[in-house]
Amino acid sequence: MAFTDWLLRFFTKSSDSIEETPLYDDRGISLPLDFKDLKRINILVVFGPSQLSISTYASSFIKQLDKERFQVFAAGPKGVILDELKTQGITTFLVDIAPGLHFLRDMKVVSRLKKILNQDQIVLVDAHGYKASLVSGLAARAAKTPIVLFNLHNFIIDEGAGRFKHLFFDVTERVLPSMADKIIAASASLRHRIIDKGKAESSKVVMIHTGIKLSSQTAASSKRFSSAADLLALKTGAPIVATVGTLTPQKGVKYLLNAATHVLRDMPNVQFLIIGDGPSRHELEIIAEKFGIHKRVTFTGWRDDTVDIIAHTDVFVSPALTEGFPPMILEAMSAGKPVVATAVGGTPEVVVDRENGFLVPPRKPMPMAQAILFLLTNKEAAIQMGVAGRRRTEEEFDLKKTIKATNGVYDELIDTWQEAEKRKTEQTEKDPS
Repeated sequence: MAFTDWLLRFFTKSSDSIEETPLYDDRGISLPLDFKDLKRINILVVFGPSQLSISTYASSFIKQLDKERFQVFAAGPKGVILDELKTQGITTFLVDIAPGLHFLRDMKVVSRLKKILNQDQIVLVDAHGYKASLVSGLAARAAKTPIVLFNLHNFIIDEGAGRFKHLFFDVTERVLPSMADKIIAASASLRHRIIDKGKAESSKVVMIHTGIKLSSQTAASSKRFSSAADLLALKTGAPIVATVGTLTPQKGVKYLLNAATHVLRDMPNVQFLIIGDGPSRHELEIIAEKFGIHKRVTFTGWRDDTVDIIAHTDVFVSPALTEGFPPMILEAMSAGKPVVATAVGGTPEVVVDRENGFLVPPRKPMPMAQAILFLLTNKEAAIQMGVAGRRRTEEEFDLKKTIKATNGVYDELIDTWQEAEKRKTEQTEKDPS
């Protein structure tokens, strides 16, 4: 695609002016420029920003890879994913991949990734998220990396983005498929979007739901939540309604706050938990105060015991305006909690309306409030929906299934590449000139 080639030339030409520095891993140790391991296939897994929801999947997937067959490296911004991978002995590289468009920073990222790909003789680059896929795709094309795989977990267009960002996102969606050998979409809805928007062949884009480790509630988790409850000043016995996510406009939390005003008129002791953080937090806190519900709404920020907290809530709500695939809904279902969620993106692939929760229209606080009230006042129905959700998670969204399917994609890509390399070698031997 002509635009892709122009984009590549722009980034690589601009990066030529950036002073090259020796490559170091995240511990500050200089890596040898002649690194070579012919016995194993070198893989680089690249992560973008704000991807806490896939950290468990990524860590589990990399952990089970055959270390005699693969040499695994990981790159991405500072955060929980790289920290987790370091504990597994994976060589990690801090790469400043930021959301949105930042030309100078992105040029440096493409240049640095290209250097890693070349120096460590990477055969397969596996990028997670649109931004990581864009910079990895450009770097891989410049470095002539044999295999490029993108894992896309969410829709790219953000609610509230400016016109220029929308244009950039639109162009990215159109050119991205041309840079990959294979794309894994986290939901059927997202797969259709990638094929339609990027004019990609249907065989290039496969759907693999991002599963989770099934939770099991123990005394240890109850004790852990007890301290969290003290910290959050929750009233013992009060019904708890929770949501989790990065606080951005597309997460729709302002509509949940509006719904909360209706819920609290009928049940004034309900406690709402907003777990997460992001650029919209201050605005949302102002909205809660304006509605007069700030004493019943707790903004917790990001917490490392989120799953434990969810296990002790009564209702989980996902008010999102867009959603590629909802891993936190799966966590709530795994914990046996009924769900109220907007019918957007991949969410209807997880929540079966009136079976394990309620699907409501986006941007409509009243239907959301009515569904929450029904679950809080009909305990037997809420319990039955929770049980159905747990069963559905076990049958359809076990992390083991995700890992098995992704291994299949790896095997297909690597086998195809190895066969092509074998044919090249045979042709060279026949015709040395």
